[in-house]
Amino acid sequence: MKTAFKYLSYLVGFFMVILLIAALSIYVYFTNGLPLYDGQVQLAGSKHKITITRDQYALPHIIAQTTNDAYFAIGYAHAQDRLFQMQLHRHIAMGRLSELVGQKGLETDKFLRTLGMFQAAQSSYKLLSSQTKAELDAYSAGVNAYLAEDNILPVEFAILQLDKPAPWQPIHSVAWMKIMAWDLNNTWRKELDRLIMSATFTPQQIAEYHHPYPGDKPFIPPKPIDIYGFELNSPNPMQTSALSRRISISPIIDQQTAQGIGSNNWVLAGNLSQSGKPLLANDPHLGLTAPALWYHAHLKAEDDSLNAIGATMPGVPYIILGRNDRIAWGFTNTDPDAQDLYVEKITRDGFYKTPNGEAPFITRQEVIKIKGQNDYILTTRSTRHGPVLSDRLNNVATLLGDKHVIALRWTALDDDSTSIEAAAKMAASQNWQQFKAATKAFKAPQQSIVYADVDGNIGFIAPGAVPIRHADNELYGQYPSPGWLAKYDWQGYIPFDELPQKFNPTKNYIATANHKIIDDDYKHYIASKWSLPYRYDRIVKLLEAKQKHSLDSLKDIQFDQYSNFLEAMRPLLDQAMTLQPLTDSDTIKAYQLIKNWDGHGTVDSREMLLITLWIRNLQTVILTPEFDQLRSRNHQFLIDVLNDKNGMSRWCGTLGNQDGTPQTCATLVSQTFYITTQQIIKQLGINMKNWQWGKVHQAVSEHRIFNKVPLLNRLFNLTTPVGGGRMTINVGTFGRTDSDDLNQIFKNTVGPSLRHLFDLSDLEKSRYIHSSGQSGNVFSPYYDDYMPLWAKGDFIPMTMLETNYLPNAIGSLELIPK
Repeated sequence: MKTAFKYLSYLVGFFMVILLIAALSIYVYFTNGLPLYDGQVQLAGSKHKITITRDQYALPHIIAQTTNDAYFAIGYAHAQDRLFQMQLHRHIAMGRLSELVGQKGLETDKFLRTLGMFQAAQSSYKLLSSQTKAELDAYSAGVNAYLAEDNILPVEFAILQLDKPAPWQPIHSVAWMKIMAWDLNNTWRKELDRLIMSATFTPQQIAEYHHPYPGDKPFIPPKPIDIYGFELNSPNPMQTSALSRRISISPIIDQQTAQGIGSNNWVLAGNLSQSGKPLLANDPHLGLTAPALWYHAHLKAEDDSLNAIGATMPGVPYIILGRNDRIAWGFTNTDPDAQDLYVEKITRDGFYKTPNGEAPFITRQEVIKIKGQNDYILTTRSTRHGPVLSDRLNNVATLLGDKHVIALRWTALDDDSTSIEAAAKMAASQNWQQFKAATKAFKAPQQSIVYADVDGNIGFIAPGAVPIRHADNELYGQYPSPGWLAKYDWQGYIPFDELPQKFNPTKNYIATANHKIIDDDYKHYIASKWSLPYRYDRIVKLLEAKQKHSLDSLKDIQFDQYSNFLEAMRPLLDQAMTLQPLTDSDTIKAYQLIKNWDGHGTVDSREMLLITLWIRNLQTVILTPEFDQLRSRNHQFLIDVLNDKNGMSRWCGTLGNQDGTPQTCATLVSQTFYITTQQIIKQLGINMKNWQWGKVHQAVSEHRIFNKVPLLNRLFNLTTPVGGGRMTINVGTFGRTDSDDLNQIFKNTVGPSLRHLFDLSDLEKSRYIHSSGQSGNVFSPYYDDYMPLWAKGDFIPMTMLETNYLPNAIGSLELIPK
């Protein structure tokens, strides 16, 4: 027996050694395949010698003779550092994800091909200027110059057993911009949610749940029978939100459309800054991915046509957010109501009703190739409004029955959508007039852009296509419209000169945080789905609290973790607790923490965990009788219920006590706080010192393919404790889950994708950071080196001077024309 055990031990040890050698060999092989950052390479495609110097943070400083050569070089650099990300992005954009990942990509492909995203990109490309087309050609040539070399591909290609990528084409860059437009505009979901709720809820209940922006009139939806002439096929009334939740398309798409996506930006005039020149700050909130969406770069053409630095997106050559020698700019998402759903009435097989009689559906048959499986033949349908979404959303199709479908009208699918043209021109702008002219090409997604220049000017503009709706259209994009009535058709777009804009305003600052950016007397309708103004109000308060600001004070504002929403909730919760006092000693002690809390949701805050989980549990028990527990959290709704606005406390009374008496909000508040403390004790223990927010609130930058694959997700995903929450300036949004695990409940998947700070008195003092690192290669030391800085609110210098970046550069690569 001892001998057998001895030999078994030898065998296990032998296999362990083999595994260790194999792992080491893999590491050495792929590490040796890291891109060349120093030396010379001869390439076809450029006209002159180009230098790519990577500074100590792996940011490439590209010095070229012409703009086109600079774009050639950034194409080469993108391919060096982010090749798999680029391959993934273009396959998503083309509706060909299944060719990379097999069956798991099919639903994404079916949906995006139904939308006709790639066809829309092809139409947009035809309208681009010859200059922009030449720039995209140069970029593609740079990518393809790298692909022509005999380089070791990133490890994802080996794991997925993929061949070397096909050559890059300019259309791939345009197509990815379409995907970004989709990520940043999802107002159709709220329309659809209202429709789904109409199956079981009264119009008044829907209006209460989908509350208006503060100060706006509530939208009370019609009854389906009154507007469409038919009743919806009702789901189980207790599971309405399960149907709404199943409008999910695919993890690849949906991870970018989580609640909480937004942004902050603000700009101060020189008389509010210590330097005497404008200051500008920007932090777009997007889904956290590994690698990050952004890749920072400096592009300089020695013919003086371009010298700019900032954030690019691998797959697109242009600096989307950043600065040049004279100006700086930053975006937030406006989220206009640029998507309308239409209920279309089928008249007979293949035809639907229009204001002028019946018309045939436009059909398109596509072949989707699936890795390792037979091809899938997809037939799509479109109406005069756009693609039929209910063909891909089976539960919605069931709701409507077999005589009606839902189609989508969306600005980004228009033939004249040329947003990439704006990106091509902004970085070269030298003043407000040129910058504003560059933004005219923006169509989708509409953005709220702040601007500053070295001459001391500040500005704001929200360019993009925003539909004008008929005066008789009472729905205004908030509920699916009858497609056969002409009054619901769009009447054109808001003229560019009538879009929201400001230049050197008298109050000397401009701030946006996805809130309502228009005054009540603005003559056009833009949106109803504005973000609640908690972040905006906090930004304004901090800006106005100081007479003179600096980059350091702006940094503190960007990293502020105080929640105006939680501050508004505390007195309401406290009032309820006085009506239903606690009796458990541990619970009383925990509640005392909240009463004494300063309101800052730092990474070590115990109170932030307590109150955030408490509010989650409270809304769950209030809504569970009507919805399943995965219903998305609705902040204003909860405040209205606890305030008993228009009798809304009745939402608390659906459940009854065991003795038959009605349930009250105060009872639920007290009960859920006890449940909350017990839930925390179960996972983190009785010692309240261990209840830190950062133990469960972890920012997770997920790999788009391997994020849920055991072992591989440990290798590719990036994780770090963070503070903040959904309504803090330093956003730390978490999604929906039916898990009881606090780490899953509070997994932070949306946050500041980057942070920028600019002082126009000396643009060399500019600062930046994004959420992962410059490299997309998991074996590179630059894969995750930004994340610790990002989590702490620290920055990296955004410099364009050689004297600043050359001394500690990690390499200088010369691209020599063949």
